[in-house]
Amino acid sequence: MTRSAADKYISLANALEQLDPAEVDHVYNELEPVDPNVLEGEWDMHVIDTGHPAQALAEDVLPLLSTMDFDDDAEKVHKIKFHGAPGHLVIPGDQASTRRFRYVDASTIAATNGYRAYYGNSGVLHFYLTRAEDPCYIG
Repeated sequence: MTRSAADKYISLANALEQLDPAEVDHVYNELEPVDPNVLEGEWDMHVIDTGHPAQALAEDVLPLLSTMDFDDDAEKVHKIKFHGAPGHLVIPGDQASTRRFRYVDASTIAATNGYRAYYGNSGVLHFYLTRAEDPCYIG
């Protein structure tokens, strides 16, 4: 039986070991773009362990700022193509990073954050969002 991209992503998000960034990129690219309206509201952020250089910083910051509220930033959502696949991009006010989002399910959004200005060509940091009112466990 063929598993859906969403099922594969949820398996990766729940993995306890470090993952190959190429594998996460591949599954992420199979997901459909998220409708910007779905992003409205509060979301909890969770990092996927791929060994990205920004991962340690992201994990240190998450306990301090673990909720993302798109109500204030909704006008900054743009349609884009990333690795040839359509998606949506949020450009934060500071312009230091860009976040790309893909739909997993009604309570889960796959995301990447590019830190090219700081980490060069080290790829993207993979993380995912769960609705703030939902438990952190996905799947």
